[in-house]
Amino acid sequence: MQGHTRVTVITGLCLFLRFYVPAALRPSKGCSVRTDASLLQKVVIPEIILPLDSQSANPDGNDGTLVLKKLKVADFEEVERNYFVHAHPDPSEPAPLLIAIHGQGQYANDFAASHQFAALGKEQNMMVVYPQGMNDSYDPAEDQGTGWNDGSAGDNTTCVPGGVANYYGCYKSCRALNKCGRCNWATCYDDVLFFKTLISMLAQDFCIDMDRIYAHGESNGAMMVQHLLRELPSAFAAVSSWFGTPLSGYLLGSRLQLVTEQLPLSRTAVLALHGRQDTTVPPQGGVQDQGWIYEPLSQSMGVWASLHHCSNQATPLKTSWDGGPKDFRCAEYRKCATGRRIVRCFYNGVHGDWPTGHDGDKMTLWFLFQFDRSIPLARRAVSVSPEGEAERVDEKDEATKPKVVPEAVAEAAEEVAAQAKASQNALADLLNPQPTVAPVRPTTPEPTNPPVKITADELSSMFP
Repeated sequence: MQGHTRVTVITGLCLFLRFYVPAALRPSKGCSVRTDASLLQKVVIPEIILPLDSQSANPDGNDGTLVLKKLKVADFEEVERNYFVHAHPDPSEPAPLLIAIHGQGQYANDFAASHQFAALGKEQNMMVVYPQGMNDSYDPAEDQGTGWNDGSAGDNTTCVPGGVANYYGCYKSCRALNKCGRCNWATCYDDVLFFKTLISMLAQDFCIDMDRIYAHGESNGAMMVQHLLRELPSAFAAVSSWFGTPLSGYLLGSRLQLVTEQLPLSRTAVLALHGRQDTTVPPQGGVQDQGWIYEPLSQSMGVWASLHHCSNQATPLKTSWDGGPKDFRCAEYRKCATGRRIVRCFYNGVHGDWPTGHDGDKMTLWFLFQFDRSIPLARRAVSVSPEGEAERVDEKDEATKPKVVPEAVAEAAEEVAAQAKASQNALADLLNPQPTVAPVRPTTPEPTNPPVKITADELSSMFP
């Protein structure tokens, strides 16, 4: 049976290669220079090499080794940031780039060792980068470990009135920027700036296809992926988000980017995987174990489906990984007018649990590799399932044609109104909690640029 599954997946990948060969590559600046040993010595920290398999260590990281590199970021103060690299096997060809983002309290090298992204992506000449989150905690009693700044620091509406008790932490950077609040728990260094700087440096030092940059994140890393989507709407061809949804009020972005940046975001496909029994980031949304408030996964994916003008209801998607001991099941918002895909999958498990074995890695790469930002909107003629079944999209169907969006803030799809109408008032309450009592911990004044808050009526007008 295992052999049959392998043949089936290979068949699917063959069909994928047949139908999804990019029309043109968009090579980075690094493709114009020879990627030889002298270049690699300049851009790699050679003394810190962590082998992930039995092969010998190689300073370019393209043989199964993980190489630590550093860069300086011009944040509110200059700060040195770390990341790990699995270089692509053939440095002479523009390669797809996967940025894999760990969760809270984790370390990038451990995160890399737990996944098989580099091995599974080798045939696609994929490069994998694992950035390291910051831990600049101020007080050991408030040390919540490494993590990512998702833009919510100092916002007291993202948790319950009593705060988050022992899970609170106002880090040094947050204190320096006057962004302490009762819901704080992570750094306030500008991680969007870090990722922009990282992508720019990778593009100069390595030969990358800039139309095939992908992001994957888990838990707080998944929250960071969604934050990056809103802040860098033209960067990614597709993303994968595991057991992480936006905090209350951040679904559309602090400046409503999912509305104002529809055109560039319409070239990004989205996959979400989540454990059914997760109470840390509950898929149904609402208040979680420690007191933070999360957006529902169905609402999040529904908005993405609306942006891509897909069907307003997700229907079952048959995959090679269905069933098993964790009852893995997927659903897709079909007939997306942009030619991209919006897919969500559930499995039995609590927060941090993965699908069986490395099925999640395989599912993620199967999904990501389908997409390329250079593919014109609504020109993706074939939808390939993990079984290798190719289903042609009817391009004559007027309903699947892309909608022209000439204005900066355009109408979103009609489908989301039908989906959200029954819960608009509840969503407005979630986005706009009532004034609360003073926090238990001392706080500084509210940030000068809090996220935009919306009412049920305003939400309805944005998605008519």
